[in-house]
Amino acid sequence: MFFNDIPSVHFLHPGDVAVGFSGDRFETLLGSCVSVILVSPCFRVAAMCHFVHSSRPPKARSKDASYANVAMATMDLLLRNAGFNARLCRAYVLGGGNMFPSNGNLVDIGTQNVRWAFNYLNHKNIPVFDSETGENYYRKLAWDIGPSNPCKHIQTVSVTSF
Repeated sequence: MFFNDIPSVHFLHPGDVAVGFSGDRFETLLGSCVSVILVSPCFRVAAMCHFVHSSRPPKARSKDASYANVAMATMDLLLRNAGFNARLCRAYVLGGGNMFPSNGNLVDIGTQNVRWAFNYLNHKNIPVFDSETGENYYRKLAWDIGPSNPCKHIQTVSVTSF
């Protein structure tokens, strides 16, 4: 499969990874979870993950893409299968909200997830073109793959609104 003629909508739940092509749509809802989007330089193909854990998975869950390192490896594989190199893509990092702001000075899960994503991308020399992370928000993301910036299509809902 290379480029689709009929656009698809990929709604990602925690632990999901998807590849899409120009005109396809990625959607997800993020709290402390993080989504990384890798987009080819020509904006014709993109991959997105939705990870929950920045720690390494236990042996019994070694293929569980809710863990960041598994999610990123899966994205790399999907992009290679579509004929693209992840290291030539541009990255967008989204999510990592603090869902429990009343915990005080503790480093929250969202912050840990965001740090992991930036460290990974830096280590792989994949440039981060934009990000929308942190704060006390849930984020609803809907992005049509193409030249528009995925960070501009986010609705945020404050945790304190509930």
